[in-house]
Amino acid sequence: MLSQRQLTRLSDFTIRLHRAPDVASLGRVASEALRELIACDWPLVSLGVTYFPNVRHSFSPAREDWTGYADRVLTLAHEDPVYTGRLRLLLDRPASPTEFVGRSELERTAVYNDVWKPIGARSILRYLSPGRYGYRLEVGRESAKEFGPDDVAIMHLVARHVDAATDDLVRRHGMMAPMGNATVPVQMFSWLVCDRQGRVLRSMDHAMRLMRACIGREARMDVIPAEWQAELERRVAGHPACPFWYSCDGSPVSVHVAPIRPTTNEFSVGFLERPAPGDPVEILMKLGLTRRETEVMRWIAEGKSNAEVGVILGISALTVKKHAENIFGKLGVENRTMAVVIALESMKPGPARN
Repeated sequence: MLSQRQLTRLSDFTIRLHRAPDVASLGRVASEALRELIACDWPLVSLGVTYFPNVRHSFSPAREDWTGYADRVLTLAHEDPVYTGRLRLLLDRPASPTEFVGRSELERTAVYNDVWKPIGARSILRYLSPGRYGYRLEVGRESAKEFGPDDVAIMHLVARHVDAATDDLVRRHGMMAPMGNATVPVQMFSWLVCDRQGRVLRSMDHAMRLMRACIGREARMDVIPAEWQAELERRVAGHPACPFWYSCDGSPVSVHVAPIRPTTNEFSVGFLERPAPGDPVEILMKLGLTRRETEVMRWIAEGKSNAEVGVILGISALTVKKHAENIFGKLGVENRTMAVVIALESMKPGPARN
């Protein structure tokens, strides 16, 4: 049971999290909270608020080069028992690797020998955000003493407030994440788990809503579509990923099918949703663009190709190209890059309002 002091300090940190002006500040406050409230040798908060490109920040008061550490963990994610547990079981709470495998088995993995052992970490407690903004909260000890229920409760409470505070920041900034003096686009991540035959085994609620939006209300929801099953077989054969693109309420959604290692009969179907930013139509129309041209320009500014914009808007890639050429002429530029600069400058959100 948490002490009165722990509860008081946790309340103080919660207020600071919700007052943080940007995502980077959130990470620093969360790292400080873990350091003070959990007996550990080092805390780490890694924030991945976007996926393409993956804009990430890592915070720890104890060690240097935590971004490099976070990169190494990511490359070996499928050997991390907490990561695979998160995918397979839709895990939404902190956990230690030894909850899923014995210590001797853990110490034979590459993630242990190449990442954790070199920094002296023998006991680790990790929270991997079950979606949305891609947070990872982590504490480690150089001793083999495992973290207890109070440690799990503290990390869980801090993590949930980090999620809530980030969600509030993003909404107040027009579905963009504030990072110091800049804002970056975010993507929401959710997934379901299916077997080799495409039968849905487990799913996040939001994933099922997106699946229905992608394949239609009349389609079966207990099994993934045939084209996704074909992609599943391609991945089993070792081929690179080939995502599917859909438009859901004007926002692009990409669907990614991947095996969950080391299991042999479970696969993740991930949905990456890029929420539409605050409506930029009126702003872009002041540049002399038509309504359809503003819709095309919005997604060009988000880095989408002509083909992807066509899927999002329900028109052909050739039509998108013609719209783009008209846009370049009206803006007095020669290429997409220069047009994007002008569009992004015009769409910059003003100061956040409470």
